[in-house]
Parts: sequence; C-alpha cells; structure tokens
Amino acid sequence: MDIALAIEALLPKAEYFGSTTGNQKADFDNLVWNDLREKPSWKELETAYKQIPEEIKNPPNPSGNE
Repeated sequence: MDIALAIEALLPKAEYFGSTTGNQKADFDNLVWNDLREKPSWKELETAYKQIPEEIKNPPNPSGNE
C-alpha cells in the first residue's frame, strides 16, 4: 500500500514528517503527525486505499514502455 497516497486520499494536505517509502505499518507508526486533524488508524488507511481508483494507484506509463 502506498502510505502517502492513502493519507492524501483520507486527509488531503495532511501535515506529517517521516519516511513513507517503506510502505509498511511500522513506517506509518513512526510518522511524526503534525496535522491538527487526528492521525488515522492503519485500518482507516487500508480502507481509504482500497477506494482509490486503480488508474490512480498504477497510472499508465506515458512512454508506453513497462
């Protein structure tokens, strides 16, 4: 799951600090949450991510090369 994409889908422009590149629960747990809105749970992120259209999660390659 793309943590940054899931956060953006759930809480647009959320303010947080830390790495999301590992895309694991531990990475999410280690984020420093600076947003005034409550930090979502991992389960909330998973649910939000499932609702993101596939073409957003995996956009086509503009060059046509895989």
